[in-house]
Amino acid sequence: MVHRIIDYFLLDTHFEHSAFLCIGSALIRVGQTEQALGEIEHEYIRAGHESMMGPLQRFLDGEMRNITRERKILENKRLDLDGCKNKVRKARGMQLQPMVGYSLFCESETES
Repeated sequence: MVHRIIDYFLLDTHFEHSAFLCIGSALIRVGQTEQALGEIEHEYIRAGHESMMGPLQRFLDGEMRNITRERKILENKRLDLDGCKNKVRKARGMQLQPMVGYSLFCESETES
């Protein structure tokens, strides 16, 4: 990007200073070199994106789908576990209630 701006100004400056022939031709050569560097830089960035960032993005997208799916499965299993724990607590509570009633009954008969 920087090279494209520099080459534009150098080539533009050449036309303003065409009276100085040696300086004008030097500005043209530098401008053309900067233009070539800008094209090479642009190609390098594009190739880097295609060869590295594209595959990495596709890999990460696939992994995020897997992580999201596994997270949903684990969340459902956790909710099932919580439900089972509540059922066990209720069942234990039901088993203890007759014993509590029986012990109160026994205490009341011994007092009378």
